[in-house]
Amino acid sequence: MHTRPTFGYHQDVVTGMMDAREPFGEVETFIDEAAALDQDEKAVLWLLAWSSRDGPVQRREAMAMLNSLALGRTSG
Repeated sequence: MHTRPTFGYHQDVVTGMMDAREPFGEVETFIDEAAALDQDEKAVLWLLAWSSRDGPVQRREAMAMLNSLALGRTSG
């Protein structure tokens, strides 16, 4: 009998990856590929990972996303 990984397992892996300073893209890939989870659970894990990042990194990347979105709207 095969047991599906629990949400707690995924939470522990995400926390461990962030503690080990794995690249954020790898954490996102792990979350995206977690077939056993629904979209709400994946969103919570992504928020957990995002909140584990340093504040300046969060702000820099958020501003980059905003600028990219703004450029996309003005060029279309």
